[in-house]
Amino acid sequence: NPTHPCDVVLPENINHLYYSFAGISTSDFTITTTHDKDKEYWSRFTALKNKKPSLKTYISVGGWDLGGEVFSHMVQFPGARKAFIDSALSMMSEYGFDGIDIDWEYPAAEDRGGASTDTDDYTDRAPGYLKGFNVTGMEPYVDYFNFMSYDIHGTWDGKSKWTSSDVNPHTNLTEISAGLDLLWRNGVDPSKVLLGLGFYGRSFTLANPSCDTPGCPFNTANNSTGGGVAGECTQTSGILSDYEINRIIEDYSVNVKYDETAGVNWMTWSGNQWVSFDNARTLKQKADFANSKCLGGLFSWALDMGGPGSLKNPNDMSSSDTGMGGANTDGGSDGTGVLYVGPEVLTSPTVTAIAPVDIIFPQDILGSPTVISPESYPTSLEVVWNTTTTVTSGTSTGVSTGTTRYIMPTNIAVPPVTIGTIYYYNWNITNPHVTSTHGSLIPSIDLPPVTVIDDPNPLNETGVSHSPLGTRVINIPPWPWSTGGTVYPNITFNQGS
Repeated sequence: NPTHPCDVVLPENINHLYYSFAGISTSDFTITTTHDKDKEYWSRFTALKNKKPSLKTYISVGGWDLGGEVFSHMVQFPGARKAFIDSALSMMSEYGFDGIDIDWEYPAAEDRGGASTDTDDYTDRAPGYLKGFNVTGMEPYVDYFNFMSYDIHGTWDGKSKWTSSDVNPHTNLTEISAGLDLLWRNGVDPSKVLLGLGFYGRSFTLANPSCDTPGCPFNTANNSTGGGVAGECTQTSGILSDYEINRIIEDYSVNVKYDETAGVNWMTWSGNQWVSFDNARTLKQKADFANSKCLGGLFSWALDMGGPGSLKNPNDMSSSDTGMGGANTDGGSDGTGVLYVGPEVLTSPTVTAIAPVDIIFPQDILGSPTVISPESYPTSLEVVWNTTTTVTSGTSTGVSTGTTRYIMPTNIAVPPVTIGTIYYYNWNITNPHVTSTHGSLIPSIDLPPVTVIDDPNPLNETGVSHSPLGTRVINIPPWPWSTGGTVYPNITFNQGS
């Protein structure tokens, strides 16, 4: 998503990150950008290694939108191949990428601009349409094969002579197993295969709301594609992010159907809307499946779509968990969770995320040391002392001992402090239905403890003997303590992934 800054990702449980996608120039076959801000984002993306030095960052070239024609032309000619390879090495060096991911969809696919010679060209020069990939020939030259075990079915099924216009889950362990079997038959090392997890679902509009199980037809009347209603964030018919699916579950109280054999869920709502998807339980199931096949690991598409696996390893999930938690498991059930925003928010005060979200603002480094003189801190202190009181009854005189407790209002003088950095309070938006709102950027300045002397007689009593004076250390909370009457910078929150 070109509007979603990539440097807020917390890569604790991620080993490799792919930036998707770069394109290929049709004029000189060098790697090129696909969005205006790509070059800026490439540097910020690879800088995520500062958060986790062992992280590997890859540039992914291709994707569905690029198609296969430019790949097909590039691999046919030595000069074009050299231009592509040279540009790949150059951009990896310039921007700090550790590797390149080739997402050619698909070699030898005539409906995607491919040619019959692609399979040999790709393999020979790399040093289904699964039939388009000579995986045995490619294996020595690649680190991993990313096995896309999602998008097995979608609205495109209605346009193929091999499939019909029926709703079917876009991921299915039975079909995944059959696809992997083709790799094993060709002697591919399982440790080089990564199993893909989809953090989204494929949606349809049913032709008949009373027929809502896999195999039922989707609506193709009036040249309809059959896709489901576009989501509020993804805004594309036929696909819903995990965030959007979870909101539908909450808003419509739908009955989620779980197919244990296929390892997938589906549900219907609003009469004719249908979607298949993974949640924590089925992601765990797929992780267990990958482990049972000795695969090299897992990957996902895509981090900004959410999913309980975004920052939590599916291997560590509970198989009984049916949640749809968002990108950070400390956050809400369907929101962004904890979001760290960069310093650009201080000059461009807009934050885009999905509520619920806890927005963590960056520190503001001042140009020079600055003295802050806070006002007195209003608080109340508990004062406790032993008392002795002379008691007279008739001709008898005695002494009564006891303890007095008193909550004493006071104002504690706080000495000036010198600071070089300003920190800000978090902004926690808890309402999941908030689409736009405003807040204030309020500083949070730490202050040192203050020593105070106990009042020897806070009640101004007579005839009472107090203990000797004492001192205590009071921890002062971050300043300011009250925001009333003060104008702070305004921050705008907008919903979006």
